[in-house]
Amino acid sequence: MGRTLEVLWVLWILDITDATSTTRRLTVSSIPTVQDAPVALRLAQGEHACAGRVELYHRNAWAPVCDDGWNRINAEVVCRQAGCGSPILPLARYGPGAGNIILDDVNCIGTEQTLWQCSHRGWYVHDCGPLEHVGVICSANSHAAATQPLLLPEDLRLSNGWHRCAGRVELYYNNSWGTVCDDLWDVSDAAVVCRQLGCGTAVSAPGLAQFGEGSGNIVLDDVSCRGNESSLSQCDHRPWGTHNCKHSEDSGVICSGAGSKTTKPPESPTTTAKHNVTEITPNLRLVNGSHRCMGRLEVSYQGAWGTVCDDLWSLSSAAVVCRQLGCGPALQAPASALFGRGSGGIMLDDVNCIGTEPVLWQCPHRPWRVHNCDHSEDAGVVCALG
Repeated sequence: MGRTLEVLWVLWILDITDATSTTRRLTVSSIPTVQDAPVALRLAQGEHACAGRVELYHRNAWAPVCDDGWNRINAEVVCRQAGCGSPILPLARYGPGAGNIILDDVNCIGTEQTLWQCSHRGWYVHDCGPLEHVGVICSANSHAAATQPLLLPEDLRLSNGWHRCAGRVELYYNNSWGTVCDDLWDVSDAAVVCRQLGCGTAVSAPGLAQFGEGSGNIVLDDVSCRGNESSLSQCDHRPWGTHNCKHSEDSGVICSGAGSKTTKPPESPTTTAKHNVTEITPNLRLVNGSHRCMGRLEVSYQGAWGTVCDDLWSLSSAAVVCRQLGCGPALQAPASALFGRGSGGIMLDDVNCIGTEPVLWQCPHRPWRVHNCDHSEDAGVVCALG
């Protein structure tokens, strides 16, 4: 017992008199075990994927690293781990990150494969402030980064929508198509998708698999874009393939761009090769009224006409229909099949427009042909012009 106390006393003296790098390694409070180690490193908020604030993904969150004791050897480990060459600027500033500071007093010898294999104070033990988050600029550009693949336009698609600029977000990663979880998904994320696809601006960013549930892997989760990124992969997100989601949480995007005929690359039933098929943009009409601007609402989807259910149907939604048909403002949004029951499929349900959308199918709604209605609930519209 006496010998143990003597050793602890010596280590405490070394700690408070800390004079050499050797002593610093002796006084580390913990070296990460395999089970407790982070799963990824990234350089965030930089001009490309090989420049930015150093962050580690640990315990389901990204966390920054303090710059105390930071040197070129530490930066070499970071750049090598990120697949980004060697450091150009070993200490750079990219502003404060979110979350707790995960590491302080990092001291690498240069042979480590990961940053968390270097000596340090211990997990979340630090005396740093938000202006001390370390950043690094490495020699490689974003195309060379192994941990942050830059998606090209052909690696991104919107599926199961009415044209190529609306649908479920899917990414081509590791030789297969996968989806994106809707956790943190918002219109800033959708704006990056729309711009990357050449589809104009973002109209909405629906979640909860509004365009149907995808298949395959969920590729990204917790995507959080600023809105000015050139590729969705440059936004903050969990490591590739890491998520806590199901396909019922697949994210979608509706962009302002559209055409009468457009293409998108769906997955073949027999292969994952990328290819295009032609789709026809939906159309709409009002039938069984006294003039063309009054009647039961019908929508043409994939070459067939069907009706719209009156669940959530409102004057705001009717206003979009009237404007789309060139029929002036909306006067009424009758429900309960006022203009008679339609036939064929029920194409849309739970349509909930704010009133400014250019076309009806840019409003939030259930996936096409998904409903809990019958034709006694067919929606109608009465516009001012006749």
